[in-house]
Amino acid sequence: MLVEVLEKREKCVTIPMPDKPKSENPQYEESDEYVDPYAGKTLDCYKVKKDGQQGWVVDRDVFNFQVPTPTRDPRDLTWFFQKYGESTWYYEAALNENSFTNEEYERLLMLALSEGGYAYDVPNIALRLTLLRALEKNPDDPRLAGFKDKVKALEPAPY
Repeated sequence: MLVEVLEKREKCVTIPMPDKPKSENPQYEESDEYVDPYAGKTLDCYKVKKDGQQGWVVDRDVFNFQVPTPTRDPRDLTWFFQKYGESTWYYEAALNENSFTNEEYERLLMLALSEGGYAYDVPNIALRLTLLRALEKNPDDPRLAGFKDKVKALEPAPY
């Protein structure tokens, strides 16, 4: 997810150590709690902004300041991830048949129909939530007619 970093405060928070040491035999003691791997460390904080909202985030080694540069490579999904994020759990609320241009549909179809492993699950999910749903509702939609034969090759939805 891309966010705008507004401010950095170095060593702004120290993660507390647990009150009691972790048990030698945790499978027999239900009272053992998760031990934070950052316990006892002092971490930096960042004030971030996204979609008009802002707040402070503690850096637990999740920030990557190397912003990817989109390429002309049709396999590059940077454009998709910048717009919709990298987690598929909320795509259903964010996507509809008008989410993509015809060129973007072509790129998603190319990736979904190729063998590339997990990285190409995202195009599959995006196509199921947009193009396939739209064609199920209105198979004669002239705007999507060129995609009818191409989507037949996609496997049925696993849900």
